[in-house]
Amino acid sequence: MWKKHCTARHVIDLHASHSGASLIEMAIILVLFGILVGGVTLKGLSLIESANMQRVQKQIEEYRGAVLQFKSQFGAIPGTYANLSAQFGKGAENGTGAIDLTGKGLEAKSDQALVWKQLIASGILRPIGNLSKSGVTCPKSALGGVFTLSQTADPSGLWLVLGAEKGDSGQGPLLSPELAKRLGESLGVIGEDVLLLGEEGKPDESCAKGLGKEKKCIVQILICP
Repeated sequence: MWKKHCTARHVIDLHASHSGASLIEMAIILVLFGILVGGVTLKGLSLIESANMQRVQKQIEEYRGAVLQFKSQFGAIPGTYANLSAQFGKGAENGTGAIDLTGKGLEAKSDQALVWKQLIASGILRPIGNLSKSGVTCPKSALGGVFTLSQTADPSGLWLVLGAEKGDSGQGPLLSPELAKRLGESLGVIGEDVLLLGEEGKPDESCAKGLGKEKKCIVQILICP
């Protein structure tokens, strides 16, 4: 009787011990699985981000080249050229003939609204097909936001601006400082060829150093002085 009781108890203890071990093993497996999935996800996001970064670099190269070609061919900044329809028909919209290009980038009744339309109408740039929320034709970036063209006096130059849409402006803060810095360094010298701007639209030290998780930056690429 004692033997039977002892044996049954021994079996129960073994079963409990085995169940405990199984739960611990399962917990370890789940933790390792979570780490593995998290690592794969982060790696996947990193690959996607890198691919989008390369696409944006190609976009910038294409748009910068198109603006320089237009300027060389017509002696004017795209968007401002006043005689485009005489050369390319009624479908080509004329600018005001202004010698500079200022504004927020997406104002419907402005030369800036015609920048990409004139580049496309002249045959220099392929059709874009993208409209901003305000209805202005403009290219969208692979990293989000839009590209606009802007001319400034200080610092002097014609710039391609990558920023977020904000009403009739295409120059709102868009990228994290880390991403803005990486993009800027791939395009030239930060502070000269590329300006990294903060929310105020002025050069920002945090953006230039790639610091600050909550901050967003605008990338401004020099086309010509």
